[in-house]
Amino acid sequence: MEPELNTGPSGDRGFSLIELLVVISILAILSVGATLTVAGRGSDRAASDRAWFEAQFHALQDLAVQGRTAKGLVVSPGGLRFAHMTGEGWQIGDPVRAWQGKVTLGALAPRPGPDMPQIVLLANGSTSAFDILFSGQGARSQRCRSDGWEGLTCEDD
Repeated sequence: MEPELNTGPSGDRGFSLIELLVVISILAILSVGATLTVAGRGSDRAASDRAWFEAQFHALQDLAVQGRTAKGLVVSPGGLRFAHMTGEGWQIGDPVRAWQGKVTLGALAPRPGPDMPQIVLLANGSTSAFDILFSGQGARSQRCRSDGWEGLTCEDD
């Protein structure tokens, strides 16, 4: 008697949302660890802020796409804050980490209101357009920007 092969549809194929969120969380932790390692090697403040922002941007963008819900980033002189969309509107958290150098946000699109993040990451992978400059004492400035469709590009300024 030969075993039967089950080739029909099955309800337990693929990944659950919890599994995807666990993987994204692990990747975010690893990227923060790598960023802190780079920052601990005496690199300048602008490069450290840029690397950390880049890691947080990509991790939050992945969460927005996989969770199919809008996420946001609030850039202020005091640090970076995360935001997520709820039924009542945007919920903005406390600063996650203070900037090590000076950070200037030059949004390419006007900010609609004080209760909305400057950088919005949508479930389809697109973002609001922005331009952010990281600078430190005596160091080369770093710049990250997005036109909203092409993704994030970061470079020395």
